[in-house]
Amino acid sequence: MTILTLKTAKEKDLVPVFRSAIAAEIENYGDFVDILRNVLKRVLKTMVRGRNHFQEMGEDQITYHIISHFDAYGFSSSHDKQIGGHVDITVEFEDYLWYGEAKIHSSYLTLQRGWAQLTTRYMTGMVDEDRGAFLIYNFNKDAVSVTTSWREVMQEQYPDIVLGDVEDDLNFVCSGVHEGTGRKYTVDQYNIPLYFDPKDRLL
Repeated sequence: MTILTLKTAKEKDLVPVFRSAIAAEIENYGDFVDILRNVLKRVLKTMVRGRNHFQEMGEDQITYHIISHFDAYGFSSSHDKQIGGHVDITVEFEDYLWYGEAKIHSSYLTLQRGWAQLTTRYMTGMVDEDRGAFLIYNFNKDAVSVTTSWREVMQEQYPDIVLGDVEDDLNFVCSGVHEGTGRKYTVDQYNIPLYFDPKDRLL
């Protein structure tokens, strides 16, 4: 496909080509997860840039916004799919499965409940479905302090969970052992700073 073809093609005509190219790059579960992580990071960065648009949205609405970006890659994404309960986000490709749990940060107890749902209710711990993400929709000031405090809660409440280094002052990867399978699972944690209180309207 030439550059001229790309310039003149309609978006709907490019989707099958794009999906085919993505599928050709996925040789294993790790490839699938890497693509999801890259897509998710771009989506979250765009959300923060447009955080003013999310102020009146509820948890489900924000989650739907995120899910809508995965289908273009040829993945099957769902909200509230039944796997041990109603999972906020599932993304599937062939036999691969990835989970996402999302919570608006109202308290650290709320985050603990979300963490427990993801790791003890939804995730199976089976091969090719042992990765996921924990999304914190953070409308509070000073997102860095939320990450710091949440890590302290995790260290105290879940001493067996291994916490990776903080990336970009906000996000980190953690891993644990699934209670059912005894296998390792890995979760990317994203603290998404959506606080918005412009002061120019006060002048």
